[in-house]
Amino acid sequence: PHFAEISGFSFLQSIRDLVFYDNPSLSYLTGLSNLSSINGTFNVRASGLKNFNYLNSISTINNLQVNYCDSLIDLNGLQQLSQIYGDLNISSNPNLLNLTGLNNINSIAGNCSIAYNTALTNLDELSSLNSVGVTLLLSGMNNLLSFSGLNNLMTIGSGLIISDCNLITDLLPLGNIIT
Repeated sequence: PHFAEISGFSFLQSIRDLVFYDNPSLSYLTGLSNLSSINGTFNVRASGLKNFNYLNSISTINNLQVNYCDSLIDLNGLQQLSQIYGDLNISSNPNLLNLTGLNNINSIAGNCSIAYNTALTNLDELSSLNSVGVTLLLSGMNNLLSFSGLNNLMTIGSGLIISDCNLITDLLPLGNIIT
């Protein structure tokens, strides 16, 4: 179904999985303002979401996936998150200008994939990130000017993959990675 808003869930505080697929009419998540925990996956794909402002109570997310959201310009509203207990996947959001909302994340237990967000010019909002548990993938961001937001990253559990970030001229901001 195509719906423009989420209402009727104002008392919802915790849920296992929350998935919104192929709903270009959905602009705001107004009815989820008391949601504090998503113990499984929060997956938003191909929606008309403009931001996550009404999710400012969420402090726990296991997996966060935001893909193909053409209207999304930032991730504002997710500032309460300090850790992702699984994977973070932010990809194919053509108007995503910055990662505001991820400012306080210091660790991602699983994979971190930031790819094909073609308007993204920096990763400054990831400056609190110090560990990625598995693989860090940065790909398909031809307007990305620097990895400077990753200067506090010290640990990547398995691998670092960088591809198609053609304006990047140095890897110095990644120089603090020790494992």
